[in-house]
Amino acid sequence: MDEPVDDLIGKMPVEMVTPVTLDVSMRVFERTRHEDLVQLHRTGLERTRHEAELAQRRILRVDPVNRLVADSLESRWNEALRIMSELEEEYERVIAEYKNDLAS
Repeated sequence: MDEPVDDLIGKMPVEMVTPVTLDVSMRVFERTRHEDLVQLHRTGLERTRHEAELAQRRILRVDPVNRLVADSLESRWNEALRIMSELEEEYERVIAEYKNDLAS
């Protein structure tokens, strides 16, 4: 579907716009919106997982003698893990909301 729902509805003759067609159009719009939202969250979560993996690799490579660098890298890794956890929870909420909307 290349055209936005609003454009498609705007092209319909007035007599074709009934409560049923309007309801179907709104359901299609909501489904598309939810699919976009799910994809946006999935992409953000993938990026955050990658950043957490990079932070972990950096901390594993650092010389333990260099405590300042190690502490800084560990702090970044912990922050990346915290953000990743928050995004995972948000992603699960969005998926659950999407499934509930599809069921209704």
